[in-house]
Amino acid sequence: MGGVRTNFRMPDIISIGIGGGSIVRNKNGVISVGPDSVGYNITKESLAFGGTTLTATDCLIASGMVKIDHPECDPSRVSSLDPAVWNGAIEVIQEKVSEAIDKMKTNKQDVPVVLVGGGAILIQGDIKGASEVILPENSGCANALGAAIAQVSGEIDKMFSFPMKKSPPQ
Repeated sequence: MGGVRTNFRMPDIISIGIGGGSIVRNKNGVISVGPDSVGYNITKESLAFGGTTLTATDCLIASGMVKIDHPECDPSRVSSLDPAVWNGAIEVIQEKVSEAIDKMKTNKQDVPVVLVGGGAILIQGDIKGASEVILPENSGCANALGAAIAQVSGEIDKMFSFPMKKSPPQ
């Protein structure tokens, strides 16, 4: 809590503010992604949906990695997007996710990563620090926050009786 490790049972959450609606900016060739987002207005504000805001989803569509099955989504709206911009955005997303994974690990070994929530489409392929990337069926419908903080472990209290060792004679 507040940067201090405690021994309280609670989820360890790192928020990186990246999702499908995250706003992508290009300032003098420096690409940034999020943390601000068009959120649930993605189907109104995102370029691929006819809006005026460049989002992470637009970059994935422009790259050809993702196809969105929505009547308002038209990939041709992002076909002229500069590859340096969408490539840069994808690299930023990959790097931020990889950094978050490294912060969560208890040792330097790669760990399996399960992707859920609407932003799960942003990760295509391998992630540095992940031994495998698991994308469950219907993962886009999962509530990422609820899944992230759900109790995924258990605990048990049990008393053990050990025989007493006799002290050697003096």
